[in-house]
Amino acid sequence: IYIEGSTSDEIIKVAKDCDALSVVSSKIKEDIINQLNKCRIIARQGVGVDNINVEAATEKGIVVTNVPDFCFNEMAEHAMALIIGSARNIVKMDRNTRNCKWSSRVNEHLKRINGKILGLIGFGNSARAVAIRALPFGLKIYAYDAYIDGSIIKRHNVEPTTFEFIIKNCDFISLHVPLNQETYHLIGENELKSMKKSAILINTSRGAVIDEDMLVKALKEGWISGAGIDVFEKINTFDETEEKIDNPLFHLENIILTPHCAAMSDESMFEVKQKYIKQVIDVLSGKWPSNVVNPDVSPRFSLIR
Repeated sequence: IYIEGSTSDEIIKVAKDCDALSVVSSKIKEDIINQLNKCRIIARQGVGVDNINVEAATEKGIVVTNVPDFCFNEMAEHAMALIIGSARNIVKMDRNTRNCKWSSRVNEHLKRINGKILGLIGFGNSARAVAIRALPFGLKIYAYDAYIDGSIIKRHNVEPTTFEFIIKNCDFISLHVPLNQETYHLIGENELKSMKKSAILINTSRGAVIDEDMLVKALKEGWISGAGIDVFEKINTFDETEEKIDNPLFHLENIILTPHCAAMSDESMFEVKQKYIKQVIDVLSGKWPSNVVNPDVSPRFSLIR
């Protein structure tokens, strides 16, 4: 049963008696979970589970799963597209060409990528895939991840470093972290002011990792040179209403915006459906699934490991 709704009441009205709940973007809060009296599994069609109250699900005996290897190639390709597109000012150059502004080729201060420094904050699957793609462009790559040993980072021809080093020294900074209490507004006023004035910030992770108000100010006042943003703190790109919204980011020329599409490809959409459905089938068949977010859960229905 397909649920078109975002509020708790809209979801509960349809999902109350479900055996399995599959989630894309809706927030599955505690009040929803407490009313799922038959549910055995909440399956996230993607990587992040910040929209699911995993603790409440665990207390209810509901297994929560995700697809941790979903779309990391697409995410890396999109991050690289934003890096290159920002450095070469592709969007503005396209507009200028359509308006016969030929002088833009010498007036827009395009950047050379070769020899620049790329900093990766977070070093999971997508960041590692970025590193593979970035090395042939002649970028020197550094990475910071509080939960990954430096020796693992070095295996990918990337130098492990500190968060502070990346903020202060990198020409391109690409974010690859989940959204949680530690990463909420990880990039705020202090971080943006500490970056190089020539720096370009890339975000394909979660919108609220960046303080969006401060990003607008940074781009307006020249704290940094530019940004490539695929995810937003104050824009719900899953809202299919036709009502137009306005956002300060829309009025800036030194930013490339895309509608949370970094994960998207025909191939990735097919793969994620296959993988999340396999986990649903496993649980409903009495088997322990492969990618459990809450491994300490005591399932309300016994599962064979």
